[in-house]
Amino acid sequence: MGDLPDNSVKAQFPLDPRSIAWLSREVEVWRAEGLITAEQARQLAARYRPEKPGRRRFVAAIAIFGAILVGCGVLLFIASNWQSMPRVVKLIFIAASIILSYGAGYGLRYEKRSQPTVGEALLFLGAIFFGAGIWLVAQIFNLQAHYPDGILYWLAGILPVAAILPSVSMAVLAAVLGCVWTVSQVMEVDAVHFGYLVVCFGLLVPLSFHVRSRAALFLNAAGFFIWLGMTGLVISNSVAFVFTALLLGGLTAVSIDLWLKTTDRAQMSGPVAAAGALLAAGVLFTLSFGDVIEDVMTDSAKGSAVSCLLLILSCLLPGLLALFQARRSSVFSMRRVVEGVGILLFLAALWVFFLPGIWGDSDGFQALLANLMLVGGSLLMLYSGLIQESRFFHGLGTLSFGALIMARYFDAFWELMPRSIFFVLGGILLLGGGYWLENRRKHLESSILAADGGTG
Repeated sequence: MGDLPDNSVKAQFPLDPRSIAWLSREVEVWRAEGLITAEQARQLAARYRPEKPGRRRFVAAIAIFGAILVGCGVLLFIASNWQSMPRVVKLIFIAASIILSYGAGYGLRYEKRSQPTVGEALLFLGAIFFGAGIWLVAQIFNLQAHYPDGILYWLAGILPVAAILPSVSMAVLAAVLGCVWTVSQVMEVDAVHFGYLVVCFGLLVPLSFHVRSRAALFLNAAGFFIWLGMTGLVISNSVAFVFTALLLGGLTAVSIDLWLKTTDRAQMSGPVAAAGALLAAGVLFTLSFGDVIEDVMTDSAKGSAVSCLLLILSCLLPGLLALFQARRSSVFSMRRVVEGVGILLFLAALWVFFLPGIWGDSDGFQALLANLMLVGGSLLMLYSGLIQESRFFHGLGTLSFGALIMARYFDAFWELMPRSIFFVLGGILLLGGGYWLENRRKHLESSILAADGGTG
């Protein structure tokens, strides 16, 4: 491989910070394996410059909001003149709105490429018109149908367009529609909706990877958690069962995301773990209160012990397999995170074995396990946020740990001391906790730097 041209060292291609970080790691691996020289590695790294995501996201948000307002205006115009418009005019108006939006959006986004953000917004507007057209056509011809099917037809209509173009905004809309579809279906028929799993993991998740949309992937993970909670409620009619399903699902999602970091799709890692960690932290914080365990979780699970064990296996097996693959990573700090998540999964399985109504009265033990898991998870998120330079995980870990400390402080001392002393001591406790966390952060950072220096 010859040297790159001299002009290649100019930072002429903008990339998001995550892509640049990934490229830097890959270039270093290529240099270490002898595929490229040190000078070529420097030239490759110098070709790209960090783009400013804040400005791009702001413009995209403004354009999308503008598209939504245009869509609302057009639909209001149709509604106000609905009775006076002939049937043929209604159909032409609907079709023209869809075709013009898609045509203008495609031209600006992919042909001229002069206004890609506005073009993307117009494509999104076309997808909105398509969905509205389904219900308007049904109203024109007085069609009586199962209304969740209309959402499914809307989803089926925009999926091919989102994949062929590809369109990030339409992939995000598809993720939202998938979630709305399964919620409406379960509420309508009061039965487990397995069709969502086929659509989510067979179409929506691959589409998120295809268009490289982390937002769509996050929404699909959130949609799966909603499905999981509603499924647990339908199967058992038990809040305890729902909390258990959500806890295991959240921790399993974190495990799968850790495995994803070791694959060639590492650029897409993060959203699944973020959704899973946020869900698990929320569930554990709720369950850390003894009163919640006693008042809410003591309703007997209608499912048998066999169904509970099946739930454990269905949630834990993918997570354990993902952890096994991620454990083979050569990155020392990542292996520590993997081990920590594995311990949390073990504790979650232990928590399930003491599910109220199946194995007997064990409220106190469950509350203790929930507190231990929340403490361990908070520290793990702080550590993971540090080594991955993730503000989200660092902030969520700090928030979870601080909320737990304050909740237990309120539980223990609210009735035992004057309010003034209570708040003064609470403030001192928070200041001391912040001081301790900052010291721990510096200590972990020093340890990681020392480990990297030793392995370099």
